[in-house]
Amino acid sequence: QILFCDVLTDFEWASRQPGKPVAQSVAHISGERLQNGDEDADRGIDNKIDPQRRETLRALPKVRYRHSRRHLCFLAFVCVSPVIVVNLAFRNPDEFARLVRFAVRVHDWRCTTPFWSLFFCSRGGFVEMNEPCAVILAAGKGTRMKSDLPKVLCPVVGRPMIHFVLDALEKAGIRRHIVVVGHEAEMVEAELKSRQADTQFVLQSPQLGTGHAVQMCRDVLAEQQGPTIVVAGDSPLIQASSLQDLLQHFEQTQPALLLGTLEKDDPTGLGRIVRDQEGEFTGIVEHKDATAEQLAIREVNMSTYLFQTQDLLQVLEQLSDDNAQSEYYLTDCARLLREAGRPVAAVPVLKECESLSINNVDELQQVDEQMRAMGYA
Repeated sequence: QILFCDVLTDFEWASRQPGKPVAQSVAHISGERLQNGDEDADRGIDNKIDPQRRETLRALPKVRYRHSRRHLCFLAFVCVSPVIVVNLAFRNPDEFARLVRFAVRVHDWRCTTPFWSLFFCSRGGFVEMNEPCAVILAAGKGTRMKSDLPKVLCPVVGRPMIHFVLDALEKAGIRRHIVVVGHEAEMVEAELKSRQADTQFVLQSPQLGTGHAVQMCRDVLAEQQGPTIVVAGDSPLIQASSLQDLLQHFEQTQPALLLGTLEKDDPTGLGRIVRDQEGEFTGIVEHKDATAEQLAIREVNMSTYLFQTQDLLQVLEQLSDDNAQSEYYLTDCARLLREAGRPVAAVPVLKECESLSINNVDELQQVDEQMRAMGYA
């Protein structure tokens, strides 16, 4: 138990190093590489580690680190005795949750040990690996908001708007949150630190579009087995019931990508959902590019995307910035997946209130009034 507590701080530090290669993270944790000629204790542990991982560790530059032998012993102990380690979780579940969350991500135990493939640990306890997770886009500056705050921290009904997004996700049963931060990232992280959900932060710098924002999440999505939903952090009127309907439809139909859409009486300025004669989704056309016939379409895209995670990771590699803005657009994923022969669908489960966007002070006031009328405050 003393050993367990002793390494927690350093595991927690390593777990907050986004984008670090696995080998580099292991170097920081184990403290020093394994090599022939090390002391007997190290050689003993060496024999218990997977051969490929052992060679990776041997190739690392030597890093001196406090309690390095203890870190290495603990890693070996966890590798060979996962059930015993889980018993420790019941003594201090919150701290142990952060430790295992790091371990699953860095060491990929979900692939090498059947036990770890069953669970993903969060502060509230164990979360099944096949549960959905959410990527929340929260990197924007919000220049037109006339505030020094990052956009997602601008208050609506007296509370930073991003909290309402996270509340809806939690109510819908989505407990793992990956928040993409950028402008004033430290402020956003500090604001969300007290939330009880499993929240991770990924830095997007510079901000090169919605597709680029999700590309920054590739490392932390690597172990995600369930679906991944992408939502905007500046959409406080997102409804938990809509998310639940979207998840239910996704579970029943299992597409590579399912878009949550809505039908809007005045769709001016929004991307239209185009369907064929059988009613199947064929694409998204932006308002400025739409024909007269397409402009008459009332079903619109509201930037709510539910992906099979492996399809998402593959298509992110194909995004291009070959456009007028030189940005990577998440909407391109629908086209690329269809071109690859993967099923893409859209279902109008979102409610009219969810069409209200916030891009300036006037729209912020409008959303505030709507939320008060709906009983948010």
